[in-house]
Amino acid sequence: MNNFLKILIGLVLLCWAPRLHAQNHLVVQGGSLVVTGGQVVLQNADFHQNATFSHTGGNLKFTGNSVSNLITGSSLIAFYGLDISRASGNILLQQSSSISSSLNLSNGLLIVGNNIVEILPSGNILNGNASSYVKTDGAGSLAMTLAGGPKLFPVGNVLYNPLIITNAGTSDIFNVNVADALLSNGNSGAPIPNGGVGLTWHLNEMTAGGSDLSVQFQWNQSQEQTGFDRSMMTAMHHNGAAWQAVGSNGSAAGANPYTFSASGISSLSPFALYGECLIDGDGDGFGQLCDCDDNNSNVNPNAAEVCDGVDNDCDGLVDTADPDFVDNTPPNVVCQNHSVNLDAGGSAGITPADVYDAANSSDDCGTINLVSVTPNTFGCANLGPNTVTLTVNDGNGNTATCTASVEVQDIILPVVSCPGNVSQSNDAGQCAAIVSYAAATATDNCSVASINYSQNSGTSF
Repeated sequence: MNNFLKILIGLVLLCWAPRLHAQNHLVVQGGSLVVTGGQVVLQNADFHQNATFSHTGGNLKFTGNSVSNLITGSSLIAFYGLDISRASGNILLQQSSSISSSLNLSNGLLIVGNNIVEILPSGNILNGNASSYVKTDGAGSLAMTLAGGPKLFPVGNVLYNPLIITNAGTSDIFNVNVADALLSNGNSGAPIPNGGVGLTWHLNEMTAGGSDLSVQFQWNQSQEQTGFDRSMMTAMHHNGAAWQAVGSNGSAAGANPYTFSASGISSLSPFALYGECLIDGDGDGFGQLCDCDDNNSNVNPNAAEVCDGVDNDCDGLVDTADPDFVDNTPPNVVCQNHSVNLDAGGSAGITPADVYDAANSSDDCGTINLVSVTPNTFGCANLGPNTVTLTVNDGNGNTATCTASVEVQDIILPVVSCPGNVSQSNDAGQCAAIVSYAAATATDNCSVASINYSQNSGTSF
């Protein structure tokens, strides 16, 4: 049937032996399509269920080489058997479906988007490989009942990353989805850039509790992040607050693809694979082999190298010996008060060292350079206390200032020149005389405010 088979009314019954072959579209629009056996082959064809589709035997087989074909429906589609045997191209599942017999993954992907394909307890999965698997490119998943095991969940996204799960606990329905991302909060958060496998397996159960799982994870070398060490790794699960190790540390098995197994899993949530590098003891995003101090969150390969005597960025170089050294901390500078005496010329000067309190000043790299002090010269007009500012730097672009009080003093006495001695006769008929004499002169390094005489010139003696 080369265009499409569209069932509008009535009944199409396909029993054990017959084979129905459709190209382009098989549409159940009205009436019923009942398949109790045989095979419905959809070659480059879509399957649309909008009415009754009863599938109790045989299988629906997708073949052909078109880029993609669809499985759609208005409600859950119940298949007996589904066979993906494409020469090329994939099948897009656009309605959640169940399979009661077998899902045969021979060639081509079953891309589920946001839908679920469930293998019922009576069913199983045949084959499954890197060229044919259930692709979980959205929120959808592959679901199966686990009671014992092991069972293969042939899932992946861009690449094939299946799980093999054994359940020694209570029987339950388990859903598996693979995301091509490793996030800090499990389902969200910033990408974790290194140290692990860049995948998250979302493994959930229908009824919480009672599980006792052993899980084998599979990945490809191209999905490994920088710093991931297959010889020292562990499975991790996110408990809603943090990534935690599950099972034991160990080495990967296989040779691209690789596998790693963990057992004793009872709490389900996002799962990932880390090298021991990311078993993080101090919460800084780096652990053990990648972190030179996993007990100090300020020390890790992304930390800034600062002057504290520690190799902060884990490159083997400490403080200023590290080309990556960063100093953003200004010196802690303390000033001290100072006094200065004017010289004979009425001036005085200070240096930065005069007001620098070396004993109480410090810098995280141990070096303080004295830059300037302002003002640094004083005259007679500055007698008394003066506030000055000291500026220093640490040689790494950081400066600091402090202030001090400089007491300017004048301790040089004025120089006075007195007139010569005077000899004076008493006035006639008087026992006294009026004596006059030249004025005294005085000099000072600042200025002479006044000259006072015990007896002024012209006084009667």
